[in-house]
Amino acid sequence: MGIKTKIKLLLADSYYLFRKSLVNILNDDDGILIVGDIGVSDNISSHYFNSNPDVIVADMKQIFEEAKNPITYLIDNNPDVKILFLAEEFQDDQISFALNIKADGIISKDITESEFIYAIHEIYDGRKYFDNYLSSDRRNDLMKRVDKNQECMDNDTIPLLNYREEQILKLINLGLTSAQIAEKLKLSKRTIDNYRIGLKKILKVNSRAEMMVLAHKYFNNSN
Repeated sequence: MGIKTKIKLLLADSYYLFRKSLVNILNDDDGILIVGDIGVSDNISSHYFNSNPDVIVADMKQIFEEAKNPITYLIDNNPDVKILFLAEEFQDDQISFALNIKADGIISKDITESEFIYAIHEIYDGRKYFDNYLSSDRRNDLMKRVDKNQECMDNDTIPLLNYREEQILKLINLGLTSAQIAEKLKLSKRTIDNYRIGLKKILKVNSRAEMMVLAHKYFNNSN
């Protein structure tokens, strides 16, 4: 009898105790091997290429809020990567982001241990796995929004933004300061400042005024 192949899995979540709880759950499955458990702010790409996991399990909100999104970089450089997102809430912007980057699954953190393990095996076997809350109709509706955004950007040569970047640019367009945006989105001012720097590079502008001109053009074309 041959040796059973184990699913190599990388966990990415910024909460240490939660992450260790997942490790304890997954260690009970003899078909899964944890090759790494790291925080979202750690170098996910480096850990991925060093450990070569079959599946990445990551917190959707934490990944979504990263200014320099590590999962997007990974997918751009390795389209075969398989990703299962864990969600506390099913917010449209986060789900759209996950669908846009071709996530293999999205499940609630409030699920049973057996369903969690089942989802991992399904994704490893090449199938998608979505929480029952995410009906196919809702997923299709969100993907239509993603496609509309892509079409607008293609027609006007403005780079496609991810959902957090677009959200922040919209608030910049309304004249809000970094502090006001941080308060509204419940993020740190430093995070917003980092997004502003990133948006300037993406949009190839040097000043706030230039950014607002392009933001106005962006949202006029997206309506």
